[in-house]
Amino acid sequence: SESNEASRPPEEDEKRDRALDAARLCFGQYGYRRTTMGDIAQAAGMSRPALYLLFENKEDVLRSASARVQGVSNQAADAALAGVADDTELRVCDPNVLLARASDDGARA
Repeated sequence: SESNEASRPPEEDEKRDRALDAARLCFGQYGYRRTTMGDIAQAAGMSRPALYLLFENKEDVLRSASARVQGVSNQAADAALAGVADDTELRVCDPNVLLARASDDGARA
């Protein structure tokens, strides 16, 4: 379902975002195994059939939510690394040092 992302109407994106936010809350509260599509739909304020129009199944919801989190993480990493003036530093430094340095820079901003 991610392949159709660019062609989706904005209202469908809003519904997907609402469903993914609800899924994150439900998975956090009940765990993946105990969470049902009905739980996600109810938390998102939509019907189960409406949720199934957006996602094939619970695994599809989890995959989409994970992809969204990964995208946000990548954007945050890109923003943090944009402050590194010389890419030589990137090749020489331990990744954990870079992450610590980036978070320190963010705390100072």
